[in-house]
Amino acid sequence: MRKIIKRGFTLAEVLITLAILGVVAAVTLPNMIQDTKYQQIGVKLAKFASNLENGATAYAVGLGGTFSSSNDIFDFINNYMIFKNSGGMSENGTGDLKDGSVIMVYTSTSSFNGINADENIVGLPYFVVAYNPQIKGTKQWGSGVIGGPDYFFAVTNKGFVFPVINDSCLIQIANDGYKIKPALFTDANGVCHNRLP
Repeated sequence: MRKIIKRGFTLAEVLITLAILGVVAAVTLPNMIQDTKYQQIGVKLAKFASNLENGATAYAVGLGGTFSSSNDIFDFINNYMIFKNSGGMSENGTGDLKDGSVIMVYTSTSSFNGINADENIVGLPYFVVAYNPQIKGTKQWGSGVIGGPDYFFAVTNKGFVFPVINDSCLIQIANDGYKIKPALFTDANGVCHNRLP
């Protein structure tokens, strides 16, 4: 009768297999983490745009159909946005929202190139809200705010919300249903970039 010898894996074979698995994990994990950041930006942008438009439209209707003064703007923002602190937006027009994102309101729209819509129907651009989703793990870039770029939304005097024309990335993102692949941001020169740092 022959004796059957069972042979297992050698230590070298096990170590080589573990090394290959480690290399594969090292290559794929950063991409998976980066994709999650892109998705977080898209989700936050879609939610913010929807909340901004719903609130602005309802507020404008409550005012008789239009925003008519800067007091209306700040009253709307302080009543419809959920801020970290109970004081709402600061006097310089910035505020930290409860979800960790940051907004800044511009009451002058002269530095923005308007909206891509029929102004007879939706009204004239009345104020601009810069929104920064503040995604953890991103470096300082874009507007100089840690956590990613600012995305600019124009709000018309009738309460409609549109990406401003000179934020070409936000227009592209909005047209894609706020699905970011990869994340896009517009630098100070209006150039659209397609990566997070």
